[in-house]
Amino acid sequence: MSNFSVSFFDNLKASRSISKTGVRHGFCDSVFKPDIYERLKAEFPDPTKFTLVDKNDSGGGHKRFYVGPEYVAARDYDSLHGVQSVSSLWKSIIDEVASHHFIEGVATATGVTCNSICNFGFAYGNEGCIQEPHLDGAIRKGAKSRVKSTVALLLYINEAKDPVSATELYDTDRKTILAKGTTMQNSLFFFEQHPDSWHGFPLVPKGHTRQIVSLSYGWEDVVSEPRWGIVPYMKMQSRKFIDHFHHQ
Repeated sequence: MSNFSVSFFDNLKASRSISKTGVRHGFCDSVFKPDIYERLKAEFPDPTKFTLVDKNDSGGGHKRFYVGPEYVAARDYDSLHGVQSVSSLWKSIIDEVASHHFIEGVATATGVTCNSICNFGFAYGNEGCIQEPHLDGAIRKGAKSRVKSTVALLLYINEAKDPVSATELYDTDRKTILAKGTTMQNSLFFFEQHPDSWHGFPLVPKGHTRQIVSLSYGWEDVVSEPRWGIVPYMKMQSRKFIDHFHHQ
């Protein structure tokens, strides 16, 4: 049984639009079933254990926010060890969004070609956190990665609806806002990885917090499905060693 609302993919497809810069994007709310969403909020990983990222982004601008458990295909191959600590409900969400059925649904709803999950990560922001307009590594010139995403989705898992620190899609002047979500409660904002998909979020003001899950998909000629357990972890370590040896 799906954790997502029955109308999720229909709502996502209906929200789809193309910006003046040619970027496919969209926003929808009521992403998860109400009871599931309440549990996901309560079981969101403890932000006090997240790692602070505070630096200039190679894709442009400055970023300051906290990063929690994450799966990164380019780094972890098919091992989900990086999100092993999350609750059983969150693990079921990861299994669902990594499934072929769900990925096909994302491709159809967003209009962006994809067949594999690239990353799934928790992030948190409080007063003073920010991410200035930037481009993701997936489309930066010269960026090196064996896996590159084609579409990014941000899941908002917040108590408050106020979209004060919601992700914004910008024009090429990196100032003019072209699109932004209207609520940060049980909602999703997506955008295509595009040469002009400048995005970020404004300074989080006092009294506000920002809890999200960053999810992205891409295209691979040979698709491998991420898995739990020690065997995928050991295989990942072996592949990392081999890759390191080949690059010596």
